[in-house]
Order: sequence, then C-alpha cells, then structure tokens
Amino acid sequence: MRIIAGKAKGTRLAPPRDKSVRPTLDRVREALFSILGPDIDGALFLDIFAGTGANGIEALSRGAAHCDFVDTDLRSLELIRENLKKTGFIESAGVFQADIPDRSSSLKSPWAPYDIIFADPPRDFCRQTELFAMIHDLKLLKADGKFVIECPTKSKLDASDDGFSTIRSAKYGDTTLVFFELSTPCHE
Repeated sequence: MRIIAGKAKGTRLAPPRDKSVRPTLDRVREALFSILGPDIDGALFLDIFAGTGANGIEALSRGAAHCDFVDTDLRSLELIRENLKKTGFIESAGVFQADIPDRSSSLKSPWAPYDIIFADPPRDFCRQTELFAMIHDLKLLKADGKFVIECPTKSKLDASDDGFSTIRSAKYGDTTLVFFELSTPCHE
C-alpha cells in the first residue's frame, strides 16, 4: 500500500495490524482521485471509516488543505497517526474516534463543513441511511460538496430520501465508488 501521486508519491504506508481492516486497493484509490481531479486542490476532506488513512493521506498528498480522519477502532487511529507522521502530513490533519453513524459532538471539527467526504464502511455495514442522515444533520458537507462511498458492487444505495442525489458510480470488479451531492441543502 503506497501513496500514488503528489508530495508523498511512492511512500509506503504501514499496513493494518488487524485483518478486519480492508484498505482501498491502489487501483480503486487511483480511480477515485482521477475522478475527483482538480476538486482536491485546496479541499477540506473527511475520511470516514478511515482504517489506515490511505485515502485521506492521498488527498493531502494531492493538495487537499486539510483532512479529518474518523474511525471507531483505537488501533486504526494509531495507525493513521503513524502514517501521517511517515508522510509528513500530521499538521494538516485531525484524527477522531467516533461510533459512525453517531451524531455526537465528537464529529464536530473546526474544519467542517467539508468539500469532499469519503466513506469506506465495513462490508457488513447496513446503516447507510443513518450515515446519510448524520452527514446531513451535522451539516458536514458543503452545498457544492461531494460525498463518495466505496461499497460492494452488489450493494444498492439510494439516498434520495436522505437529501442526496447520485451523480456518478464507477465499478472496479467487486468494488463500486458511488458519488453523491446534496439535493436538499443542509446549510442555512
């Protein structure tokens, strides 16, 4: 697992110590950032279910201004901090423990709302509706922002009842990236 492009290009990240952490494949991460393209430059990025931190660190490497990382597991949070130090991005990041999709204040960051939110939930995660509601209710996404979920290709995601519209999906074997934008504003 390595950073694909940008300032930290080629840096090998520390791998997960827990087999339940399933990092995004390099080819899927490369596709994600190719699709996001220039939206990354200067962006405020939120990486939910961050695992190793590879996706948020890739965003920082490609020019994001700041990235907040959220995970429930303390070992993952330690790994994210290790990888941030290894790549030199520790000053451009926040690392938070939260039970997703908890709507607690532990997700409040001075950097919110975000330009881009990326979520890679566990394969057996079945609370997508609550995840969309959390993002909407906590006003985590900017009005013109993008929310991207990495999910199994067989998953059916419909967030239209939660204030989001699907704008694109891209399949990579048994993994699909689904891109959403707000259809109902969450900001006054």
